[in-house]
Amino acid sequence: METRNTSTQNVDASGFKKWDGDKSPLLKAWKFRSALEEAIKIVEFGAKKYGDDNWRLCQEPERYLHACQRHLASHYEGEIFDPESGERHLAHALTSLMMYMCLEKKPNIEEVQELLGERRGSHGNTN
Repeated sequence: METRNTSTQNVDASGFKKWDGDKSPLLKAWKFRSALEEAIKIVEFGAKKYGDDNWRLCQEPERYLHACQRHLASHYEGEIFDPESGERHLAHALTSLMMYMCLEKKPNIEEVQELLGERRGSHGNTN
């Protein structure tokens, strides 16, 4: 029998349940510790190569999205480790994606709804 506080219960249409309203964000992140530790190694590698926090100076965040895609492609093609750093391509992809997310312009909900409306309209679908 589950004894969770149901005031923070979230259940989606498929029946998936998640109770996390009473957990700290740090505790949630701790569950991904091994992946985050690998990402930290990539950040440290980049700091040695380019300078500490150099990535924050990037004026074209898409460069990190493209780097993520390249590392995912390398992984998909069977190359598990990046030959330059010796770390996993997936760790590079994760780090690149996090950097992209930190640098990109964060759209507000109205911009997203407008963009989705434009896309639907351009395909003749208004649903």
